[in-house]
Amino acid sequence: MQATSKDVAPAIEDGTLDGVFIDGCHYYECVEEDLRMWVPKVRKGGFIAGHDFSPQWPGVVRAVQEFRKNGQAVWLGMDWMYWWWVD
Repeated sequence: MQATSKDVAPAIEDGTLDGVFIDGCHYYECVEEDLRMWVPKVRKGGFIAGHDFSPQWPGVVRAVQEFRKNGQAVWLGMDWMYWWWVD
């Protein structure tokens, strides 16, 4: 499906996805908007993941850190991937 988050996310019911992978625009405002739209769509026990959690993209790092609830751990993988579990 080729579309923007703004076009697709409103049509998906909250709490129905097993996971979401965010890898669009890497500026803070874009990542924050994607997370704000997609995090509610993921069911408890699902995951939020994405790419470019790195010093090269401080907006990605900032947005991800802000969306973790209560200091929830963010896991980092190869190639600057990140993820956390929804609880």
